[in-house]
Amino acid sequence: MTKINSVFIINNDSSLIKVGTINDENKKINLDKSGLKSVDYFNTQVLQFIQDDDNTMVKTFHFINSEDIFGIIFHIIRWRGCTGYLVVQKSDRGLRYLCYLYDKIKHNASSFGTTIDLVKTDFIIKEFKKAKEELMIKLKNYEAIIDIKNAILKIGGNIEKSFGI
Repeated sequence: MTKINSVFIINNDSSLIKVGTINDENKKINLDKSGLKSVDYFNTQVLQFIQDDDNTMVKTFHFINSEDIFGIIFHIIRWRGCTGYLVVQKSDRGLRYLCYLYDKIKHNASSFGTTIDLVKTDFIIKEFKKAKEELMIKLKNYEAIIDIKNAILKIGGNIEKSFGI
């Protein structure tokens, strides 16, 4: 029997917005289109990450870039009845904190009664606050990326002073 599981974004009022589905048998992703190309591509990448998740990761640092949207999947919450993927996202519209919920049953978690309909916004916000320190440690390791980006932008202006060993 083929099992198709759904992926949702939890809204600020704890309602669920369906993003798409993943077919367990053939690993096919079916995106519920939003009508915005950048959002659809971003959500497709999140669905791909969820599909590829081997059910053992908790700490992650996965970048997604789609036109004006840049996001990081940085923490995974595993319950028996669903899985949550915490995302920080920046776009031209501002910053967002998102939680994608996947309704596939996972049996390797400590909270055995939690299903997708029991996950509430307040709990997700607490999880973001707990995972904040983890994210900050990871981002500190990536500060060099900003320096390298700035160095690349300055090639031509200061390369003679910094070239070579």
